[in-house]
Amino acid sequence: MFLLPLVLAHENAQPDVIRVSRALVQARLEQTSEQTSPGLERLVRNNYPSPSLQADTLRTIRDTARARDGMQLRRAWLEVEANPLPDLHGELRLDLARLFRDDRALAVFEVGFAQYSFTKGLALAAGLFELPFSLFELVHDPEFELAEKGPAHELLEHLGYAGSDVGVMLTVRPVPQLTLLTAATSAGAVGAQTSASPGLFVGRVVFEPWAGFRVGAGVSSRPTTVQTWFEEYRFRYQAADSGTAYAADATLTSGRLTLRTEFMAGRRTDNDVVTPLLLRRGAARNFAAGWVMASFRQQVGRTFVTPAFRAEYLDADREHSQTGGILYFSAGINFDFSERFRVLWDLSQHYVQPGTLNWNFDIIRFDTDYLTGALQLQVKL
Repeated sequence: MFLLPLVLAHENAQPDVIRVSRALVQARLEQTSEQTSPGLERLVRNNYPSPSLQADTLRTIRDTARARDGMQLRRAWLEVEANPLPDLHGELRLDLARLFRDDRALAVFEVGFAQYSFTKGLALAAGLFELPFSLFELVHDPEFELAEKGPAHELLEHLGYAGSDVGVMLTVRPVPQLTLLTAATSAGAVGAQTSASPGLFVGRVVFEPWAGFRVGAGVSSRPTTVQTWFEEYRFRYQAADSGTAYAADATLTSGRLTLRTEFMAGRRTDNDVVTPLLLRRGAARNFAAGWVMASFRQQVGRTFVTPAFRAEYLDADREHSQTGGILYFSAGINFDFSERFRVLWDLSQHYVQPGTLNWNFDIIRFDTDYLTGALQLQVKL
């Protein structure tokens, strides 16, 4: 259930070059029913006195909630591993589905790094890798029992604390039960910056006192601001603030039952820039979140059935008690007909305090309540 992003490769490496190619296709049919609360409707009427503008604003908010609806290719992974030397390991992972969701061609590269193992418990990696910060960021999406990881992890990636990044990472395992990971990465701090230091420093500790129980803690820190050049108007603006986030998690597996929980908190690094229309943070400066999750794997005939449930609370604006709160509940059931074929049905309910800003969209930024159903098919090759 819990995967570290890097494994010490030399234990299973062979003298000859080994290349293992794996492909995964994940398609999803998703449908959302938005539920505009009376509080949000009052807020829109107070902010926009024109009836026509009120109607346009509410329609935009509803359409924003349904941005992921329809049949879509969620993931189309191609993974390649290579061991050209006993102590040298490489990985490359492409997600071709991003070509349909992102106009940046380089977005298809999710992982691409080389790792050298000095000893059995010491390895150094360089390239594009997953940041070793939060528990869910280290669990591959195709192995996750629900459709989405939740709003807190979307916020982490939006703020740059988690996800994939370019840099170097050191993995230390002094004893089999303890793993230490530390990384320094770019985090967008390239070009004419105010500081020459890396954009992000990440550290994580994982301790497994006995089989089936893991605890972890991590920190992700952006020490300096990030400057960006806006070519259209030819001026430089501050794209990201400095800040630090912390996380602690625990995973318990007993037989067919798995329990997970995590708490995280930190400072928001996004900011509002009027001219490029990056209006996402508002007055929010700090955030905090906590979640619990349970899954149960049961064999029924030749099929493995795994129901899962998750509850989360995210406060995206801790300075203001009237806004920023998000409650998120997910329930799903997985049918693993084989090791290569899975069907997932998921139902998620999203509640927000009226006036909470949606950090994924500009201009009309209010978030709203919604109920989402998803049917996902997954095939491994």
